[in-house]
Amino acid sequence: MSVSNPYQSTHEVAVDPFNSHRTYGGIGRAAYFFGGIGISIVQNVVTVALAGSGDVGSVAVIPIALVAVAGTVALACFRMINLGSSGWWGLGIIVPILNIFVGLRCLICPEGYADHKTLDLAGKIISGILIAIIALGVIAFVAVVATSPR
Repeated sequence: MSVSNPYQSTHEVAVDPFNSHRTYGGIGRAAYFFGGIGISIVQNVVTVALAGSGDVGSVAVIPIALVAVAGTVALACFRMINLGSSGWWGLGIIVPILNIFVGLRCLICPEGYADHKTLDLAGKIISGILIAIIALGVIAFVAVVATSPR
């Protein structure tokens, strides 16, 4: 301790308190996106393959769906860890309405988003594409409703 400043700490103060060089772990956007598509494809292929086997196939659909849900939750948990949030937020993917926000965050936000709160260029492009898809969906819905006979 210095004589001139009796309140000075004896410990070194970190230059960057948020540790900008932190590694977050988890999985990235591409792994989350393609993992979700992979789970959907495998679930559909197995369901269609079992559908031809009669009664056994209809009973096996429920366990297949539960395995797919568990895989999707695991992907969301790992992605939330990568964002710098708690992995428990990944369970939000099975809660209605909350799943929209968790899913969008998993698709759009870069690694460490919970710490720096800034989108990168890829996140901005992905969010623009999603907004365009939603807008086209709304326009298509309005067009179908407006032209349908009453």
